[in-house]
Amino acid sequence: MCNRALVVGLGIAGMAAAIGLRQAGWQPVIVERAPQRRKGGYFVGLSAAGMQVAADLGIDGHLHTRNPPDGGRRGR
Repeated sequence: MCNRALVVGLGIAGMAAAIGLRQAGWQPVIVERAPQRRKGGYFVGLSAAGMQVAADLGIDGHLHTRNPPDGGRRGR
């Protein structure tokens, strides 16, 4: 039987927690108030240490989907 953990919120901390728990053999149960992925907000800029954490979590190849080339300035 797999251990389960409750992750409240799917911001950057919630995502990192859920990924880390999953890699450690846990089954994360995620609760998020927002009905869908938010279209606005701030993009995440990571330091060298943050990039290493992203690589360790296996998500570094997906960061470009949250940091578009135009810096998210479309339509402004």
